[in-house]
Amino acid sequence: MSRYLANKYSDLEPYTPGEQPKNAQYIKLNTNESPFKPSLLAQQMTAEAAKNMQLYCDPECTELVSAMSKLYGIDKDEILFTNGSDEILNFAFMAFCDSKHPAAFPDITYGF
Repeated sequence: MSRYLANKYSDLEPYTPGEQPKNAQYIKLNTNESPFKPSLLAQQMTAEAAKNMQLYCDPECTELVSAMSKLYGIDKDEILFTNGSDEILNFAFMAFCDSKHPAAFPDITYGF
């Protein structure tokens, strides 16, 4: 697979995408793929965003927070964007849990 992986992973097979429908009348929905190409606007916005890829993004999502605040009439201090559910759950645990206020959840579910 890779010279960067430990030998214990040498037997792993890389992921191979599933079969794609040969007939255009079928739309495959089970692999988190879209049968539709990005819109022209999405392509233009992606090209524009790529001009600044050498920079870190704004970790506070200032423009997005402002837009959502305006759109939904919510105070900016009530809006938080995170890098997925792990991060927001981690923040919640850090904010509300400690030795006096523990949290418990079954280990057979979400693997946080």
